[in-house]
Amino acid sequence: MSAADSIPTTPAPRVAHPEFLAQQTQGIAEQLYQTVGNHYLAFRRGFFHDANPSLATEPPAHPDAHQTETAKLAENALRVVPSAAQSLPILGDLVVHLQRVIDIHTLTENELLTLHNVTMIYLYGVRDGIQGWYVDYLLDAAMKLQHEKNPDYFIEFPWHGLFYLPPDEAAAFSLAVQQGDITGITNQVQQLGNRLSAALENPFKAQEDLAFAGEDGERRKTIFTLKTTAGLAIGAYLAIEAVRAFVGPHHPHEQPQAVVQIIPAQMQQYLIPRDQLPPQASS
Repeated sequence: MSAADSIPTTPAPRVAHPEFLAQQTQGIAEQLYQTVGNHYLAFRRGFFHDANPSLATEPPAHPDAHQTETAKLAENALRVVPSAAQSLPILGDLVVHLQRVIDIHTLTENELLTLHNVTMIYLYGVRDGIQGWYVDYLLDAAMKLQHEKNPDYFIEFPWHGLFYLPPDEAAAFSLAVQQGDITGITNQVQQLGNRLSAALENPFKAQEDLAFAGEDGERRKTIFTLKTTAGLAIGAYLAIEAVRAFVGPHHPHEQPQAVVQIIPAQMQQYLIPRDQLPPQASS
């Protein structure tokens, strides 16, 4: 059971006059439909390799996964962590973290289809005016996310971060729905459209940012980045050691000895060797 399930919540208000809302928002809804729709078609071309995308057709099945260089580095680091060592507390935590790094920086078929579905629902929600059922859905999602306290929730479900609102914005959205404030409702739907367009344009960056949505997100992202840097460094070290072990056994180097005489023989009578220097007088 998550924190969201254990905390009782007050039911969110509902749009009282959905027909009036749709009628009053025809113009802005059409603009949002066109803007988000165009970004979606470009997304289809780039990530589904769909030569002729259309809002009336499904995307091609089984699209290839896309990865950033960070994901590839994390995968390489995971490969060199010995299986026997993964049960150790520090390395075990490292393995879990590196797998999360891979997830955040990889767009699998599931992530691509999730973004497709979220976009399609948005387009239906603003078709022929902003629809009351969609506003109810957005407010309900925002309110549920207010009570989710698991720090890994958005890492597991990054696209849910599209619907997260800071507490003050969630309260203002709820009040706008309760009072039938057309402007307040429209602003929230428009802001979601902006976030969705940005996600469709650069889903890698969006997924990484949304993985740290919620309260204290910036601090969690900073810690995560530091752990990633440490994890990749340890992985690189293990990789070097693995290559060294494969090529040949490692023998420690002898202690280096000085080959340069700092005080030339011609100057030794004028300078005092270090072991004969008098102690420094205290100031």
